[in-house]
Amino acid sequence: MVRESLGCCALLIAVLLIVSCSVWDLLFPSTTDSVPPVPGGSGTIVVGTATESSVQLSWAAAGDDETAAPSLLYLVVYSTADSIGTLAQALENGERFGTWTPGVTAVTVTGLVPDTRYYFNVAVSDAAGNKAIYAGATAVTASPDSDPPPSLPAVIDQQQSVIDYGAGSLAVGGSSDQKLAQVVTAGISGPLVAVDLPVQGSTGDLSVEITAATRNGPEHDLIAASVFNESNMPTAGTDGFSRFAFESPVHVPAGTMFAIVLSSSGSCTVAQGPEGNPYPGGDGYYDSRPNEPGVWVRLGTRSDLPFRTVVSADVSHGVIEFDRSIYRVSEADGEAIVSVNRLMGSVGQVSVDYAATEGSATAGVDFGEVVGTLVWNDGDLSFRSFSVPIYDDAAVEPEKTVLLTLSGVTGGAVLRYPPIAHLIIEDDDVGEVVDQEQPIIDKSVGGLGIGGGGNQRLAQVVTSGIPGYLVAVKMPINGTSGDLVIEIQGVASEKPDGTVLTSETFEIGDFPPEDADGMRRFSFSTSVYFVSGARFAVVLRSDGSHGVFRGPIGDSYSGGKAYWADLQFDPDTWVELTGREDLPFKTLVSTE
Repeated sequence: MVRESLGCCALLIAVLLIVSCSVWDLLFPSTTDSVPPVPGGSGTIVVGTATESSVQLSWAAAGDDETAAPSLLYLVVYSTADSIGTLAQALENGERFGTWTPGVTAVTVTGLVPDTRYYFNVAVSDAAGNKAIYAGATAVTASPDSDPPPSLPAVIDQQQSVIDYGAGSLAVGGSSDQKLAQVVTAGISGPLVAVDLPVQGSTGDLSVEITAATRNGPEHDLIAASVFNESNMPTAGTDGFSRFAFESPVHVPAGTMFAIVLSSSGSCTVAQGPEGNPYPGGDGYYDSRPNEPGVWVRLGTRSDLPFRTVVSADVSHGVIEFDRSIYRVSEADGEAIVSVNRLMGSVGQVSVDYAATEGSATAGVDFGEVVGTLVWNDGDLSFRSFSVPIYDDAAVEPEKTVLLTLSGVTGGAVLRYPPIAHLIIEDDDVGEVVDQEQPIIDKSVGGLGIGGGGNQRLAQVVTSGIPGYLVAVKMPINGTSGDLVIEIQGVASEKPDGTVLTSETFEIGDFPPEDADGMRRFSFSTSVYFVSGARFAVVLRSDGSHGVFRGPIGDSYSGGKAYWADLQFDPDTWVELTGREDLPFKTLVSTE
């Protein structure tokens, strides 16, 4: 009887516990994590080198709301059938390579069969067992019987190949920390893979860089670079030249001007060329102390360094570039969409890193900095894009610039020069007015040249009529080649004084459209404030060839006159235009 009573009590307690637990769960639901991880990089899996029996894979780390990134578990699966695209398929049909492993973001899958197409995927799990799947990838292992793909030949493009051994040599590095440079104009389009130079006796690190350039010398934008020392210094050939190859070639279009720049942490010498100017596509320069560092000076009677540029014809993996060099967005738009193209070749999977960083715009105030990677699969020539957040404010301010860059290209693709673009943020709070102008265009007479064979420059002196920020000028400019540079300079003795207050470079392919008044609006990313009555000069120059329509006969603008200067005369001497004393122009000023 006692045993039966105890049994009944135990049964009753068990029932009450079950009921009470059910009621508790209904009243107070469990807070156990039920959100799966989010694969990184939009789920992209990057395929690296594929051998006869292995394939390299990598992916961006996933994120999770509860589990720290290093503790997330990853599982790599593969199959010869396209049957592992979903999480359920991957776990059921995929062959597992290894086990669930924390924090791993790259593996080399081994034990594969030659000449076989494989499908790969990566599953990720958090600590609570919630799982997600990446987007998958495919690769074909190498065939043991196939010959390696033929490499397209590299050819000599531009050169000044005569070495004058009786003329001595020029130093690089040493006590003066001297740098040497040679400006080159590309003759054919293609990846610049190497330069040949007669370098001797190098100690320390020798840096060989390709930078942007004009006929006035090298500029700061870096295109490609490699560093050489005793471990990898190339051996000179019988002709005296050593070949300095670039790890990451850059595709340089024909007609582009660039500079070969040499610097050294130790010292070395470069043999000189003959007297005269044997290479018409650019000149040689030096930069050393006691000159002001960063000031390039033309070489003297031997105006060119001996050099050769080596260009490949291989673009089978594609050329990666921004779809334009300048993007414009209002700060009220909220974001800017930037597009990147893969052109010319589509062999293999390739990727490129992108970044949006500070120019004159301030990160976190004007825009949000972004970095990331864009990926193209084999055969894919469609464009890719990324978004840059744009922040609005109530402040009245000039246009600001965000620097956009491409780097870290993989898969055999090359970047097109220049691998940079600019995003201009236009202020939606600024009210603009036309301050000064001479708006009459006389198209019945010929225009005035900018650049060209005489390297002619033009200038218009202006007297500001109202206080405010000079944000743009409008002029009737057309062009046929090269870049147009518009500078705002100070004025002394009624002429430009050489002091650059702000400047902007405009590529011919990105010229602003012609307005109904026949002029184009050229905006400055950094504006200048002028008080009423201040005098300044709008100076126009070009490393190619541009033209400006003329104004009418007479002195139609009383606030200043127009001037010209070119290499046929003293390039620093401004000569007043006669007959038609003013260029057509308008100045746009922000008054807020």
